[in-house]
Amino acid sequence: MQCKEWKVELGTLSKDELLFELSKNKINFNAYAVMLFMSQEFEISKERQTIELVKVSVRELGYPEGALYVDILNAAKEKSLTPCALELAPYLRLQYLSQPDGSLLTIASVPPFPDEMYPRGFYLSSNSTGLWLRGYRATEDVLWAPDSEFVFVKPYA
Repeated sequence: MQCKEWKVELGTLSKDELLFELSKNKINFNAYAVMLFMSQEFEISKERQTIELVKVSVRELGYPEGALYVDILNAAKEKSLTPCALELAPYLRLQYLSQPDGSLLTIASVPPFPDEMYPRGFYLSSNSTGLWLRGYRATEDVLWAPDSEFVFVKPYA
């Protein structure tokens, strides 16, 4: 797999400080991102730790025709990749300020709410209006395109 990788250091900012840094860097939010960020399910690490992340496409996970989210998570697990904690999304957004215009990057995570009417997770986007940290909703039967890109946690070496 040819993938982009990042190292993200957690446990360095409180939720308020993280929100301030996002604001300082002119990061835009949609309502779903705010809902996720302000929820009790969005927990901040209290201990400093470095997490390695990797970007992979649905195609690279073995699905040239696209896949359901559950299949994406299972294929990633077979490659020893794990879903991200919600807090990784804003940290990665702050680190990935050079995201190409027009690109989307979904942060693979376990959906924080059982009800599909609530946001399922975060994605990063860049467009003519700026950099975004967005929340999204999707039902379990959504077929993700082969070129859809996801971020997972890499295993420790």
